[in-house]
Amino acid sequence: MTFGKICVRAVPLVLVLFCGTVRPPATPASELDTDTLAANRQLDRKFLDGHAMKSSESLVSLFSSRRDVVFIAPSGTINRGREAIRASFDYFFSLLDEIHGEIVSVSYFRVGDAVAAVGTEVFHRKRRDGISDERTVVWTDLRQRENGSWHYVFRHSHWPVATGAPSTTPSK
Repeated sequence: MTFGKICVRAVPLVLVLFCGTVRPPATPASELDTDTLAANRQLDRKFLDGHAMKSSESLVSLFSSRRDVVFIAPSGTINRGREAIRASFDYFFSLLDEIHGEIVSVSYFRVGDAVAAVGTEVFHRKRRDGISDERTVVWTDLRQRENGSWHYVFRHSHWPVATGAPSTTPSK
């Protein structure tokens, strides 16, 4: 049997197992206990504060010490491990004079012993080239308790793709 035929036969089984038995149930934020909800909101607040301080160290401290921790930057760069995450923030902050952000929306869901979150934040930036701009970031992440506090295990941020945006050059 070829590899392709094995994959075709295995995919449905994997989907059934994952969807039916492996995935823990998700619980909306309304069902999170008040301490868990407050701690996760505080984690997000610290994430924004770390940006305002342009402190890579502060931000890296919010990520798990697990070796398999991942941060996908809004540019699409996949950063695996705390050192790669630190380097990503160092580079990002080197391009900015200042930055501050606010969370526009966020939803939290209990997933087993972890919490998943999805949200939108807007960052107001002054770049080193003198241009000020505003960037919307949509993110999803997974958090777990580690040494008594919540940390990001996986965070994926991206800039939404503009749909129906006007052309940058006038039509003739």
